[in-house]
Amino acid sequence: MSDIYCYQAGKVYGAIFAGPRNKIGGVCAILVTNNSVVWSAKMFPSSRDALDEAQRRAGCKLSLDGYTTLSHTIIQNRLSIQWAKKAVVKIGKVYTIDAAKTSKEESMSRSHGSGKIAYVGFDLVAKRSAHTIEVIHEIVDKALKLCMSKWKWKASGIEIGFHTDIEAMGLAYAPGTGTKRQVRRVSLSVKLLESYDRKSIHRVVIHEFAHHRREEKWPRTRTSKSDGHDKLFCETLGAVDPLVNPKKQETCQFFSSVKDGSIVANIEKKLGKKAPVWSPTAGNIVMSLVGKRYRIAWVPRSRAARQWKPIVSKVYGATMIEFARRFAPGDWKKVKVVNQKCRFRGKPPRDLLGLLLYFIESGGSTARQLKEYLAAVKGTS
Repeated sequence: MSDIYCYQAGKVYGAIFAGPRNKIGGVCAILVTNNSVVWSAKMFPSSRDALDEAQRRAGCKLSLDGYTTLSHTIIQNRLSIQWAKKAVVKIGKVYTIDAAKTSKEESMSRSHGSGKIAYVGFDLVAKRSAHTIEVIHEIVDKALKLCMSKWKWKASGIEIGFHTDIEAMGLAYAPGTGTKRQVRRVSLSVKLLESYDRKSIHRVVIHEFAHHRREEKWPRTRTSKSDGHDKLFCETLGAVDPLVNPKKQETCQFFSSVKDGSIVANIEKKLGKKAPVWSPTAGNIVMSLVGKRYRIAWVPRSRAARQWKPIVSKVYGATMIEFARRFAPGDWKKVKVVNQKCRFRGKPPRDLLGLLLYFIESGGSTARQLKEYLAAVKGTS
């Protein structure tokens, strides 16, 4: 039982989903309920035991038909399921939590179309955000109005969540199912909220809306090899984002806006952090390999080790450009690059300029973005 069965009995939202393996090789099942005041969860030896308990509490017969996945569940079930997955560890023990202590949902009116926009979990990331929930709503609302107008899109059930554990600036959950389920979920990275300006957040929001629109207008069976940023997606995004060229896929694939220095300084002051010092004498660029993916980091030298924390990113064209923009082009040769077990082809680059040239020679979308950036730098110098 890898999926989730959800039900509603009066004002109680309930769900049964798979837990760990039991002692006889089967799979345990977890029953979680949410009555808007208290969340309650209990693990049973089997899904049949969990269903019997759910029917006893509901006072009626429930069917196991209608399984779904977490991304397709409504907020009332999804939040309690996510909590139960982490909280429940023993069979037979009842776990409870006050709903007020969990991530909250806040709904705000839309200026275009019917219904409201729901924001889930902002209270958990508010301290790190440089923007208030009111500002974020204003950005999302304007972005939604633009997309609905340009695409002739009837978008209902808009939900905005927030994530901290994924590199992506934005995520679109289950795109293509919105027409049927009337739920269109987007998640925004805390990194985006704490370091980028309103225009950047707007671009990420319309990018994620474009994923929903593309899959709804041109349905297809998605596989792990499906290209989420195909020609149809780029054309959809290009209709609302003037910085996107539908003929150049890399312009609609990666987020390339630059951090707003004033916002970065604001959030660092708010969190009591010291801003990184971007000077050739203050730190080194450290290249490492995690799995098959390059990581680039700006790390303070020993004398400044306690002053600021390293800045770490995966290597994309956008992140390489962001690092390059931190220094004057004339200083690129002075910025030292330290190699931590990276398998470079040929001689490892020893400075920032050499690193940029290395990735240009490597080809791919990163190379195209860097070529365009270096050409622009050369044109203005």
